[in-house]
Amino acid sequence: MRDEQITSLQKFETTSLPLAASLLSQVPGAVLLKIAPEPSIDGKRLIVIGYPQDQVQAVQDLVQQFHSRRLIVPLYAFNRTLNALRDRLKQDTGNHAL
Repeated sequence: MRDEQITSLQKFETTSLPLAASLLSQVPGAVLLKIAPEPSIDGKRLIVIGYPQDQVQAVQDLVQQFHSRRLIVPLYAFNRTLNALRDRLKQDTGNHAL
């Protein structure tokens, strides 16, 4: 059942942590599918987010507002999601303080 849900999700890829945090905190049903283990061409790691088919327009609107610097999101939800993504990136790269 879970595999069927994952395959029915639309995928969005980005290297921007703030955009990924915005999507994950604001789009109902959005989930983090994976973070690429290796950096992409620009030196940042690719973040893949899945979201339900019925949220395509919401994702397009959010991305457009983000790029035009007009996106407004609840600060607590955004910061919590952003910090979780940063923690995940640190865990995956092994950049732990000794």
